[in-house]
Amino acid sequence: MFFRNKIHTTPCDSQPITIIGEGIVSEEIQPYRQGRVKFRGTWWNARCITNTTVRPGTIVHIVKKENITLFVVPAPFE
Repeated sequence: MFFRNKIHTTPCDSQPITIIGEGIVSEEIQPYRQGRVKFRGTWWNARCITNTTVRPGTIVHIVKKENITLFVVPAPFE
């Protein structure tokens, strides 16, 4: 009997992120913790996927939606 080893790979950090939309933080989001974001006129639970604290009033990019939680990254300064 032969067994195959599973090879686990993770995506490269240099791959582009798809931005679903833009929101504004209404309740502080600690790194990898939950906060709140206003997106398209409604408030959502949100988690920041970077090691950054995001303060209220900060614009964020939504990169993923899972159930009732948005996953966000701070928008770059323009």
